[in-house]
Amino acid sequence: MTSEQRRHQEEYYAAKRRYENAYAEKVRYTRAKTEEEAKKQQLINSINACKSELKIKSEAYAQLLKTNGKDDEINGTVKESGVHLEEAAVDFKAIGTASRGNQKDLREVFAENVSKRDKDLASAFEGIKKAKKELYDRIDALKREIKRLTEELATANSNIIRYASLICSAESAMRSASIDMAYHRSAAS
Repeated sequence: MTSEQRRHQEEYYAAKRRYENAYAEKVRYTRAKTEEEAKKQQLINSINACKSELKIKSEAYAQLLKTNGKDDEINGTVKESGVHLEEAAVDFKAIGTASRGNQKDLREVFAENVSKRDKDLASAFEGIKKAKKELYDRIDALKREIKRLTEELATANSNIIRYASLICSAESAMRSASIDMAYHRSAAS
């Protein structure tokens, strides 16, 4: 083998190593790109799930906000029933005074019922208030989660583009190395 043929053989092996290295890089970048694409799909699914839950929670919150006006309406009705009870108590006492027998004060008769009703209403209003706060907190948390996931999605998209570019560079290096290999193989023979 001549020195010229030896030089071409060495150049052939150098080109072959460049080809193998470029191929290994292409495989590594392809795997990384595939992982990023899978991550991207998971992020999209998570964002969609959060948006769906956000819509449901927002609608529920809007419905609870509509009850604010109803709270005042219910309180007014309860106060009005208290006035009616007061009037009935006075009338009942007058009837009792006109007749013989033990007089009962309606306020005392219905005191337990009124007290229970007031406690039940207070508990119901407190429950609604608590539900509103929980919904508001969950809506806020969902908005933050959607923002975080969207930022991660942007990063994943950027990584996919970067890996696609690196794959193209590796393929270019492989083509160049294969051309050099073909040239030096034919020159070495």
